[in-house]
Parts: sequence; structure tokens; C-alpha cells
Amino acid sequence: MRIRIVLILVLLVMISAYAGTIVDYSCVSLPATPYNYANISFPQDIINNLSAMDNMPSTNPTSDAGASLGRVLFYDKDLSINHTIACASCHLQKFSFTDTARFSRGFNGQVTSRNSMGLIHARFQRDGQFFWDNRAATLETQTLIPFQSPVEMGMTLDTLVARVAAKPLYNTLFQNAFGSGTVTSDRISKALAQFVRSMNTFGSKFRQGVNITNGNPETTPFSNFTAQENQGKDLFMDIYRGNCQACHTRNVMVQQGAQNIGLDSIYADNGVGTATGNHRKDGLFSVPSLINIELTAPYMHDGRFKTLYEVINHYTEGIHQSKTLSEKLKKPIQLSANEKVDLVAFLFTLTDKEFLYDPRFMY
Repeated sequence: MRIRIVLILVLLVMISAYAGTIVDYSCVSLPATPYNYANISFPQDIINNLSAMDNMPSTNPTSDAGASLGRVLFYDKDLSINHTIACASCHLQKFSFTDTARFSRGFNGQVTSRNSMGLIHARFQRDGQFFWDNRAATLETQTLIPFQSPVEMGMTLDTLVARVAAKPLYNTLFQNAFGSGTVTSDRISKALAQFVRSMNTFGSKFRQGVNITNGNPETTPFSNFTAQENQGKDLFMDIYRGNCQACHTRNVMVQQGAQNIGLDSIYADNGVGTATGNHRKDGLFSVPSLINIELTAPYMHDGRFKTLYEVINHYTEGIHQSKTLSEKLKKPIQLSANEKVDLVAFLFTLTDKEFLYDPRFMY
């Protein structure tokens, strides 16, 4: 009888937890001294262009305490309506903060309508617009939208604030970050934005080549590259051949606005056109960063391509014409089979595997 009563009590506790009480998951282990998020050592070419690229607002400068709070929020599954989904569920560090699923699953098992975008170098998204359809003007705005999605996390901002405020572990974190333990949606967005802005990586083979090369990195062979990798780099940079750098700028390979890259003649999902109501932007989608592109398959806003070779074949053989097609792509790119192999070899040099195990961003 006693065992039966204990089992019933355990079951009641489990049911009440699922119904809406706070489940205090152990999110992340924070060090006694916060990790360094604020004082990042940027390469010289980044420093030279930082003012033109940096989207960090003066109202939300990254601090070690703020990003530490953001890290805990990022991994906290209590911040979905049924305690099952965190930001990190669709942005996994081992895949450079993307998802290997074509469409991620939300709190109730429904799938999202687009592939999860990577978060690397979000600080340098120069046009200041986020998501595939550019519907969020700032990173701070972007961070709150998934919480309110009926597919992704199923929350309201009031519920989100109440959930966070009810967990004792957050009081000190908010105090350290903002000088007060008071929880607001604005502070949640700022902390998450600080954490995401700190996701920068400069350890790839390509970055090492930039750092050791005298002369223009776009035209000078890298001594740490193989002949094949240098040939791929030439194709990537050559404005008369691959011209990939026209949309993926060399120093951070980061998003530069939105483009219609000819995936379809008529789009089921019109991207920026739908978000803005402007049909002249139908079929335009954000241009993603290529850093760690080796690890972020599937590719495109709808995850239609499984490999980088499929992506390159699209640009050489699969462009669909439409009124809003990017001017850069109205003439197909011509590459031989060997040149495609060379280009993929170069894209692999953009991988920084140390970032995948950086404890600052880890669960």
C-alpha cells in the first residue's frame, strides 16, 4: 500500500509539472569567473571594417555577465510552453548552431516552414535584418519571435517573463547583467542578443591564410593552402567566374542583404516579398554566412539541397528565371567538374572545428 501511494504521488508531481509548473532544469554550468564575451580579439581586417559592419547597438553592448545570462536562456527548455524546446534545440553548437533537419520540430512536434539559419557572425549582418525573410530589423527583435511562435515554442511574452522570474537561478544572473533582478522581455532579448553576437570564429584554415598573407588575400595564393584549395579560392573570388564573394563578403563571409537566387520561377514561399507585402521582392531570401558551411547541411531556406555539390550545380545548371532574379545570376556560372571539386575544397577551408567545442557556448 505504501509503495502504491508513493507511486501515485510521483505520478501527480509529473503531471503537475507538465501542466505548467516550473521545472528547474540544470541548464548550463557557469564558471565562478564569467567567460570572456565582451573583449574579443578581432583580426586586423575585421577591426579596419568594424564600424561599417557592426550591428551592436549602443543601448545593448555585450558584457560578460549579459552574455552569460543569454547562454542560460538559450539552453533553457522551460522557456517553451511544455518545457520541451529551447533555442538550442534548433541551433546546435556541434553543427555550428544550425539544425541537420530540413525543417526543425517545435514544442508539439509540428515542423517549421524553413530550415534553421546559422548564428555565426550575426554581429556582422550589415543590413541589420534577420530571419530568411528579413522580417526582424534587429537581433534584439529577432530573439523574442521564436518564443511567440505557435509552432516553435508556443509562449506569450507575459508567460515568458513569468517563467523566467519564477526560477530563483535567474535573479542573480539578471542582477549581474543589468544591475537589478527584475525580469522583463526587453532584458531577455538583450541578453540573448549579447550571447548570439559573441558567436564569432576566426580559427579556420582560410582565416589563418588571411592572417599570414602579405598582399591582397583575394588574389594572393595562401601558403597554408593546397594547390586545389587555392584554385577554389580563385574561383570564389574571381568576379568573372564564380564571383561568390559578390554576396558572401571575404572577411567574415556573412549575410549581405537578400537575393533571389533562382531556386524557382514561381515560389510557394515568397520570403521577403511576403514579409514586406512588396511583390518586387518575391523570392528574395537572406544570404547566409558560409563560415562552417561544411557542417550546416541541408542548404537553402527550405533545406532542399543535401550537399555542397548540389548547391554548386544549382548555380551552374539549375537557375530558374523570374522577374526578381538577382542580376548577378542572370548569366549562369560556368564551371567544369574539376573546378566544382576545387570550389568545394575551398569551402571546406572555412570550417573552424575549435568553435564547435568552445566552452563559452556549450550546454
